[in-house]
Amino acid sequence: MQTHVFPLSRFLLLQLAFVLLPLHSAVAGLPFAVNGQQLPTLAPMLENATPAVVHIATQGRTGGSSRHAEDPLFEYFFGERRQPHRRTRGLGSGVVLDAAKGYIVTNGHVVEDADNIKVTLKDGRSFEATVVGTDPDADVAVIKVDATGLTAIPFADSSHLRVGD
Repeated sequence: MQTHVFPLSRFLLLQLAFVLLPLHSAVAGLPFAVNGQQLPTLAPMLENATPAVVHIATQGRTGGSSRHAEDPLFEYFFGERRQPHRRTRGLGSGVVLDAAKGYIVTNGHVVEDADNIKVTLKDGRSFEATVVGTDPDADVAVIKVDATGLTAIPFADSSHLRVGD
């Protein structure tokens, strides 16, 4: 019977390869430059846009009516059954569209059925907000805060855009 002894040096070399190989793959997947030129980055755009992004927290109430309130046959046999009111909470984000007027755009479902809307800015300041308008089909809402020192999202001139921008 023949036995093979796996030398310690081969074992250590194999372990080292398993440790270093993933590092090489991670670096290879993220090139910093191509043909000596630095690749473009989104960092400048994000630095301009981030101050306009806000955190939105909502509270509301749901329930209070029966799922079958419109069904007379159901009410005849079972009576009117009301669901208890429940407090709901929601979280979302939005973007300041008009800093002077305090208009913020967000998803409609974020503020749907909300009794209380609190907007927190990047600098930590918080404000109560009111709903200006919603479009349920597009799931878009505009809310308003009475605040100064807001930063609106910068918009680019779409006539200067190219495919891929």
